Amino acid sequence: MVKTISLIQDIQLHDDSLKNMQIDVINHSDIVVFNTNYVYSKYKNYMTHNNVKIIPLGVNFDFFKPISERHPDVLPNSILFIGSSLTYPKGFDRLLKIIEEMKDSNFCLIMKDNFSYDQLPSQLNCRVKIFNRINHETVRIIINSCICAICTSYEETQHLSGIECGACDIPIIASCVGIYNDCQNNEDWGVIADDTNFVEKINYVIKNKDKFNPRDYFIKQGYSIPSCRGAWTSLVNN
Repeated sequence: MVKTISLIQDIQLHDDSLKNMQIDVINHSDIVVFNTNYVYSKYKNYMTHNNVKIIPLGVNFDFFKPISERHPDVLPNSILFIGSSLTYPKGFDRLLKIIEEMKDSNFCLIMKDNFSYDQLPSQLNCRVKIFNRINHETVRIIINSCICAICTSYEETQHLSGIECGACDIPIIASCVGIYNDCQNNEDWGVIADDTNFVEKINYVIKNKDKFNPRDYFIKQGYSIPSCRGAWTSLVNN
């Protein structure tokens, strides 16, 4: 008999039809792979078995790495956000509040939609640089041009862009979702924040940037492509 291995990497619990479909697949699979413990925690109470593996989606650490090149349009000491202008799940309302509160700080936004300066409060324009739909090479240069990255999301299943920042050795300040929920007891990668202390935590990371080693941490935790490939190979072969 051929075994069925299923991968769950998206949380669909707010849509009953998708939720029921996922749960049906989960409970009719021999093994279920989740990309983070965080996603598994959302589904475990619906499961009729415990044949579970956690295998993240891999990031190319040979490409995303510290480099000396800097993007000329990124403002000095910029704080990086990669995402979209959606309130849910990306927490763009949180981001705008942070930018407004941190009046002496610069920000860099890599947007996955068509967000423009016209949609940004005019008083913030002088401190924010916006990039839209750029290629991976430019993303890598911009990441390396910033001093830290923030994830303001209300929901993430993993947050690949955060791991890419970490691969470039850029520390992260993040809400407790996705991979950050899984690694919240270790501050080598960065720190967890919430609506009460995001600005405080960002300032802490900036002042203590040298204490963080996100690249080493994420490699050791198995987020590289070879590690993820090895985990899948071992699962299929066994």
